[in-house]
Amino acid sequence: MDGVRRTPSLTESRLRGALAADDGALVHRDALVRAGRPESAQVGDNGADHCLTRLRRKPRETDSHLTVATAPGIGHRLS
Repeated sequence: MDGVRRTPSLTESRLRGALAADDGALVHRDALVRAGRPESAQVGDNGADHCLTRLRRKPRETDSHLTVATAPGIGHRLS
């Protein structure tokens, strides 16, 4: 949008990797929360939700063809 390339955070990269690994399959939220942070992290579950929100916005900012689709109460998929 403004010509600035935004680098994904470590958590965003982990979440995108978990979504891409399942090749468009629905990934349950609990699995994404585990994938988004290391075992030793003391981070709330909402951190994954915030990163997923940013991932949903980024394709619009970069004209990417990949989007994060949400199945409310279940999980997410990369489509």
